[in-house]
Amino acid sequence: MLVLVHVGIILIFSFLDTFVATAQTSEIDSLRHILASTPEMNHTKAWVWNRLAYSLYKINAEESLKYADSALQLAQKIRDTLETANAHRNRGRASWVMGKYRIAQEEYKLALDLFKRLGEKDLISGVLNNLGNIHRAEGNYSLALEQYLQSLKIAEEGSTDDALLAQGFAMNNIGNIYFDLQRFDDAILYHKKTVELGKKVQYLDKLVLCLGLSNIGVTLAKQQKHSEAVPYLLSAIQELETTSFREDLANVLKNLTDSYAALGKHQEAIACGERSLSIAESIPAKRSIADAARALADAYLTAKKSAKALDYALRSIRVSEEIHHQEKLLNALKSASRASDDLGRHEEAMRYLQRFVVVNDSIYKNASAKAIAQIQTQYDVEKREQRIQFLQKEKELQDSQHERDIVIRNALGLGIIVLIAIVGLSAYLYRLKHETELRLRKQQDLLERVNAELTEANLFKMQMLSIAAHDLKNPLGAITGFAELLESSPLEDTATRHIVLQNIKDLGERMLHLIKDILDAAKLEMGKLTLLREKFSLSFLVVSVAEQYMSAAVAKRQTINLDVASDCNVVGDEERLRQVLDNLVSNAVKYSPHGKTIIVRLETDTSSNHHPYSPPSYIIEVQDEGPGFSDEDKTKLFGFFQRLSARPTGGESSNGVGLAIVKNIVEAHQGEIFVESELGKGTTFRVRLPL
Repeated sequence: MLVLVHVGIILIFSFLDTFVATAQTSEIDSLRHILASTPEMNHTKAWVWNRLAYSLYKINAEESLKYADSALQLAQKIRDTLETANAHRNRGRASWVMGKYRIAQEEYKLALDLFKRLGEKDLISGVLNNLGNIHRAEGNYSLALEQYLQSLKIAEEGSTDDALLAQGFAMNNIGNIYFDLQRFDDAILYHKKTVELGKKVQYLDKLVLCLGLSNIGVTLAKQQKHSEAVPYLLSAIQELETTSFREDLANVLKNLTDSYAALGKHQEAIACGERSLSIAESIPAKRSIADAARALADAYLTAKKSAKALDYALRSIRVSEEIHHQEKLLNALKSASRASDDLGRHEEAMRYLQRFVVVNDSIYKNASAKAIAQIQTQYDVEKREQRIQFLQKEKELQDSQHERDIVIRNALGLGIIVLIAIVGLSAYLYRLKHETELRLRKQQDLLERVNAELTEANLFKMQMLSIAAHDLKNPLGAITGFAELLESSPLEDTATRHIVLQNIKDLGERMLHLIKDILDAAKLEMGKLTLLREKFSLSFLVVSVAEQYMSAAVAKRQTINLDVASDCNVVGDEERLRQVLDNLVSNAVKYSPHGKTIIVRLETDTSSNHHPYSPPSYIIEVQDEGPGFSDEDKTKLFGFFQRLSARPTGGESSNGVGLAIVKNIVEAHQGEIFVESELGKGTTFRVRLPL
């Protein structure tokens, strides 16, 4: 009779699927209709976009993110702070579902800051819950618990139904932390509180009630108390049937499948599992599909239907691999191994078992880190509870001594006044001494900091003087020699005279270039580099600098190939960026052996390696076939006055400040510079500049 009752309940529930799914679709369709009939870019449209993003984030996270992006752009444009905050939160929700925890955390923090400015306590509490969920997923239980407790404290300050709703979510999440810590009695205690709060606000949102009932069932099942778990899971299903939370319904049905299978109720287990899988497929929700298929595999195993069990286990394996979920894959491999063994396919069972061991080892490494986090959280929780008990005992002791303290104070009133005067005088003298010591210490710290800066500045000055003395000595000596040659024996040969004068000119330009680099280095060190920003053609600049070095390259039988996109315009300091390109191209010519090829490239950045919300940019690349850089070189590459292992291949000079200046100029334009190099295999410098 009991079997018929359970099966009857499942069959009745199945008739509700179409109705609820239609209701959910109807709500989304209604919002889309409102959106289509609201051409104006106003607050209503921002609200509708946000509501659509919220309604879709569990069903279709990518579409939800698109609506949230639209809501954010409009809300920022019309300066609607509330909808801007809601858009950030919805972007966080969608990113969370897609497993992009870092982006979700950033979005939640932006939403939290805006809600704090608006004083929206209920929404602040909700976002703290969202942040706690991220920390829990990452295994940082201590930080997750801290966020949940903050959320609960804020929610308890309110008296509205929304505040009660926020309390319910916080209570549920705290219960989940205790579940993770395997403190099951505490977990059930908090989940029962969640149920009590859920009943008070179920007319507003049934999810709190459903979560509480479901999690009590899951906690009991974890302790192998399946008979006690089933009624809670059935109650949760009954409540979820009237909501739009389809994935939650699929998950609770999966949990009920496992409990029925553990109790040997094969027919009920299979019925629940098939319905769970059907709902998960209709969403579609791949995580829930993997879980439901695995639960069905175990249900068929207990029913001794191993062929069906293997089919569902293999399906769970495929989906788990698609979503890269190691724990779900582990459970599916275990079921597949058992089913194959039951079918007499022992070699196949062994292969699944071997994969199980490999995946389990991978999970174990992560689990070790989580275990440490669990121990720390357990310690933090126990320490907090001990502190509460200590404060309660201290308060009781204070209450018991209160009357006696009053009598003592009255009897010793005059003595206390005298004592206070003495203590006050002592405190004043102590404070005066302390403040004097503090001022002296601050002055000492300031003096030490100034001395350190002066020492650093003096070292920088000595380095500049050393470079100047060393690198100016040879060209000055050569100029002196040429001048003496002209003075002592006037050259009648015009061609020879022209060569001597050209050498003097080249040496003078070399010294001027060196002095200019040293002055630029000094400006950068003092933070006095200024930019004259204006719009100009970056394409023309790249081509002109490359052509400037064509003759030097030809002299070394080198080839400079250009791959420059047209119509690339930027706003920046043209002369400073010319200095960047001049340095990179001249280095490529200077350090490349004779007969090699140099490539200078300019293109629009189309890669996805940087932040998804970063602005578009141009990429400048200078690639050579020179000696490359060692690992030690790379650590010193962009420092001032650095001497690297590579040497010029045509006797050219190098002063060790060029790349440091390049890096500072690029960063002053909000750009980035990267280097790819391997010793003996050439070098590629890559500069990213925002449009």
